[in-house]
Amino acid sequence: MLVFSLTSHDSFISLNHLRRVILELTPGSPRPMVLVGNKADLVHAREVSDEEIRDLANTWGCDYFEVAAPEPWQVVVRPFAAIYQAVLNGRASH
Repeated sequence: MLVFSLTSHDSFISLNHLRRVILELTPGSPRPMVLVGNKADLVHAREVSDEEIRDLANTWGCDYFEVAAPEPWQVVVRPFAAIYQAVLNGRASH
């Protein structure tokens, strides 16, 4: 699960490094991943565009979710359910 703050473009950019480290540490293993944009409730402070996120998710072949701490647990749990399902299906991002 690759989490970044929607209010920090730097945190979004750092995902590339984080993903690279994960891939290096787990060669040959299935690595299901999901992107999670946190702080979705802080719309006025958003620094990462929907287009940037969609492009990255498409490039990596993974799902994307936006969450915010004040949301009900049913919303916040969706990325966890998606990665669990990906593990069960043996689906890895590229």
